Amino acid sequence: MNQKKKKNFIEDKNNRLSLEQQILEDKQIKKKKRQKRKSETNEKKETKFLNQEISQEIISQAKNQDIDEKNDNQEIKIDQKEIETNQQFSDTEEYELNFEEDQDFEEDEQLDIQPEDAEIFDRFIKKNKQNNSDENTENEKNLVDIILQKIHEKESHEQNQKKPKKAKGMNRKVIQVYSKIGEILKNYRSGKLPKAFNVIPALERWEEVIELTHPESWSPQAIRAATTIFVSSTNSQASADFFEIVLLPYIRDQLKNNKKLNLHLYEALKKALYRPAAFYKGVLFPLCESKTCTFREASIIGSVILHKSIPVLYSSAALLRLSQIDYSPGTIYFIKCILSKKYALPIRVINSLAGYFSSFSSQKEDLPVLWHQTLLLFVQSYKNDLTVGQKEAFFFLLRKKKHHLITQEIRRELQNAVPREEEEKDDLDQQINQILSLSKK
Repeated sequence: MNQKKKKNFIEDKNNRLSLEQQILEDKQIKKKKRQKRKSETNEKKETKFLNQEISQEIISQAKNQDIDEKNDNQEIKIDQKEIETNQQFSDTEEYELNFEEDQDFEEDEQLDIQPEDAEIFDRFIKKNKQNNSDENTENEKNLVDIILQKIHEKESHEQNQKKPKKAKGMNRKVIQVYSKIGEILKNYRSGKLPKAFNVIPALERWEEVIELTHPESWSPQAIRAATTIFVSSTNSQASADFFEIVLLPYIRDQLKNNKKLNLHLYEALKKALYRPAAFYKGVLFPLCESKTCTFREASIIGSVILHKSIPVLYSSAALLRLSQIDYSPGTIYFIKCILSKKYALPIRVINSLAGYFSSFSSQKEDLPVLWHQTLLLFVQSYKNDLTVGQKEAFFFLLRKKKHHLITQEIRRELQNAVPREEEEKDDLDQQINQILSLSKK
């Protein structure tokens, strides 16, 4: 009741006063400060002490840790510059955003190859391995000799891994610098390479220097950057040696382990074709001579040849060299890739290819569909450049090597062809000889 009376009194008073007086009285009113109640639940904190035995153990362990840290700091001393470079190349998360297109390259879908031919690639490789193993068993004398040889090989291999390969007359500082560069190239993603690496192509003993960096452990981006340096700053001989020593083994190892090729490595192959003579000498010829070229390797390298433009002289010299190499599915596939570009080949190359195909008449084994396809492509493109003797040799070959669909088309093309009568001389023979001199070691 008292509260209601107060309210009514205040309302009557406000009604009597004017608006200005009411505002002035409101300003003069002072608000009372709220008094916070003190918490009555403040408990005294109880301090707990450790025993003397536990405290002594903690102190002794802390002292031991301080001693270990001092010894580690004395043994390991790293410069700030090296740390900054390693941090730049180790931050992979930043570079992955810039390389969204870093996808694995698989086989080209446009290549017309049947699965039977892929099986023939594998069979041919297995036969070569079996033949090599049979030859080795004939030369082996005793089981004791085999065991001793393997023990010596393991010991020598372990010693070589522990000790870096040091060439005669090489300075220690050079070994230290390029071994550190090899560690940087493991994590390389983009940017400029170290200046010491850019100097390698100008060195006389650059092969020994590259071995110090361990190129088998480089990143694919580093392989791509290194190929651009060698292609732009060296001659065809040095670039071919780089392709044979570094690029080709790295690509074959990745295809063997991952069964895919990285995009950066595929672009490195494209850049290698800026020097066609070096590409054929360092990549194509060693791969065919090894007789272990798989279907996947042939399809990827063949797609590079198909999609890039190559001058006539280099491709004609490559066909001459491939016709001299022993038979393998890889050689025939690469011959097909070059012939599909439909060059105006010189007569010397046509004669060598005609002799190469006619030599298969003495073989007893059945040939794959890929071989028949290459023969058909050769006859369709160069049937009017064949002599009478070459046409007769092809007819004799078709009697022994038959295919239920392709041989009929080859025979039809040969019957409608006009033979070449006179032997014509090419002005390109001298230039081809010069290119072949580069391809022979």
